[in-house]
Amino acid sequence: MAKTELQETAELMAAREGVPLDRLFDHMRERLRNSTYPTKNCLSPGVIEDERLLPLLAHMLSCPMCAALVDVAWKNKGGADVRARKR
Repeated sequence: MAKTELQETAELMAAREGVPLDRLFDHMRERLRNSTYPTKNCLSPGVIEDERLLPLLAHMLSCPMCAALVDVAWKNKGGADVRARKR
């Protein structure tokens, strides 16, 4: 049976983090339990379905200069560091 896209993504995430898949799932479940998701600023399915958004987000995440530009612009408007990751 072929793997689903979800299975492949989870395996890639676990490999990138260097942890077994079950440990990754435990960590994700813990994060969800402690999460305040969704907040008023979370993305909605309608936003994600906008064909223009995903290429822009993908580029921002892969291009250090664009990520820095967005970060500076966001901070100038009073936002937090958008590149900071919580673990």
